[in-house]
Amino acid sequence: MKKVVSNYLVITALAVTAAFTSCNEKPEKEDPNQIKLLKTIIECFRNYDNLDYNSGCYDKYKFEYDEHNRITKMSCYFSSEDLYYTNTYTYAGDDLILVLWSHSSGDIETHEYTKDGYIITEKYTRNGVNSTYDFVNTYAIELDSDGIPVKRTREDEYGNTYVETYGYQDGNLTRYTMTATSKSGYTDVDSETYQYDNQNGTLYHCKTPKWYLFLELNYFGVKNNRTEERWIRHSAEYIYEFDGAGFPAKRTCRSVTGMSSWVSVWVNEFTYIKK
Repeated sequence: MKKVVSNYLVITALAVTAAFTSCNEKPEKEDPNQIKLLKTIIECFRNYDNLDYNSGCYDKYKFEYDEHNRITKMSCYFSSEDLYYTNTYTYAGDDLILVLWSHSSGDIETHEYTKDGYIITEKYTRNGVNSTYDFVNTYAIELDSDGIPVKRTREDEYGNTYVETYGYQDGNLTRYTMTATSKSGYTDVDSETYQYDNQNGTLYHCKTPKWYLFLELNYFGVKNNRTEERWIRHSAEYIYEFDGAGFPAKRTCRSVTGMSSWVSVWVNEFTYIKK
């Protein structure tokens, strides 16, 4: 009971701190209808016992777009500013057909997408510096009539199968279930649920196909912003500070893992391109 009370007080303190900050340091007003595209994300880890202690900014992400507001490049940097990896995106008409991952190690990963009606076939190929890690996987992604992913299946190079299903409410991904079945027949099921606020997500104006955003980048907010997630071995809560147009400028994530209730706090800072 003591632990529950302690955790509740920490959540409350974070919420009060965020509210106090937003009331005393109001951002400059912006046109809420202006198109804003996510430009950078800086991710840092904060010590649970002292939120002012910064133990390191691990990653920085930078996004680039085409004239249709679709992502063309995403670069990830180490805290040292050295490049970690780069994703480049290729489109054919309205369809995303290729995402190429180039790692600083020299490894190359390709995701090739072929769309046929409501089915997208994804061919994933990895070519590593060490050829031991080379392999090819094929995914089948099922879309609904709105082009939103509802199911993804694959069989890996070892003969294990994976079935992922997705549920939505008010335009947000609210439920995810993964059923993994080993070649020997053992099955494991993991289910996650999410809640959201009613503010614009960081990717609200991004025109990269929604099925990809939900599958790969939903953590950063496609329609609205994730405020809570729950699953068997983990839980997390998010507190936001917003800019003058109502987009997230800062996000604090408090994460609790396992039966030991080990707690970590992550802080993301966001900047945008105005169009």
